Amino acid sequence: MNYEGYSKIKGYIYIAFATVLFSTMEIGLKYTSKGFNPMQLTMIRFLIGGIALLPFALMKLKKDNQSVTGKHFIKLTLIAFIGIFLGMNIFQMAVIYTKASVVSVLFSTNTVFVTILAVPILGEAIERKTIYALIFQIAGVLAIIQPWDAHISVVGASLSLLSALAFALYGVLGKEESQKYGGVVTTCICSLTAAIQMAIYMGLSHIKILANFLDRVGLESFAKVPFIKGIGIDAIPGIIYVSIAVTGCGYLCYFLAMEYCEAQTVSLVFFIKPILAPILAVVIIHEVIPLNMVLGITLVLIGSVISIASDIFHRNKKSNYE
Repeated sequence: MNYEGYSKIKGYIYIAFATVLFSTMEIGLKYTSKGFNPMQLTMIRFLIGGIALLPFALMKLKKDNQSVTGKHFIKLTLIAFIGIFLGMNIFQMAVIYTKASVVSVLFSTNTVFVTILAVPILGEAIERKTIYALIFQIAGVLAIIQPWDAHISVVGASLSLLSALAFALYGVLGKEESQKYGGVVTTCICSLTAAIQMAIYMGLSHIKILANFLDRVGLESFAKVPFIKGIGIDAIPGIIYVSIAVTGCGYLCYFLAMEYCEAQTVSLVFFIKPILAPILAVVIIHEVIPLNMVLGITLVLIGSVISIASDIFHRNKKSNYE
């Protein structure tokens, strides 16, 4: 197996780790989020996750004899603003207007946006196997979430898709930076700058005029966002887990995968996550998997196998010619 083959395998391993870590988010939040404001928790987990990665990011830069230039720091700050500050908070707004299950399935379409955006931004081609894989994966997620059973708000659906687009941009734009500086540096800077951006907003949210406006338009959770209110001793283990393991290590693996695989392949994480999360919920907190979820899991796995197996076959065929 050539160097490219080993690199791809490393990329798949990072995708697997990112998927597992992201899939434990809901379980971690089940024991953490009670009494927390959504933005407050998001800011805390990205701040702690970024701080935890900081020593490793500095060691990586020293080892490679690199420094992050002002131009690239601004770009990473903008990427964090689009993907984390806007993406995460628009997602939370969407949940206010429609069911969380509907928001989840629409957010999974960020893989479709990645596939489209990777063409003009990264120069990646849309292959036939990618289209086939997306069809199976979308069908699988729809089978699990069953959004047709819910009344879908136009505002909620629009915000969900906007959130998916923002996160797709986060991944596609972040790929170039992760290839230049490495996943640990990219994740660390994005996490810390996003946390600072949210902390600034949280301070501004206490301004009376802004707080009253947000209350009037039904966005009370974005008004007077607390910094430390609701943080009890019993919540600390959960906060540490979702901050360091899920946010820090999860996004680290996501951007490390970007160093070795196409953005379209890495975005599979967000199709597999809705499948793996309920399986982990069965194992850890003994939830029951219904029949529609079994069907959905099967369809998504078929789509993922098509994508990865086709990539391996193409690479082996190329190696034989060489």
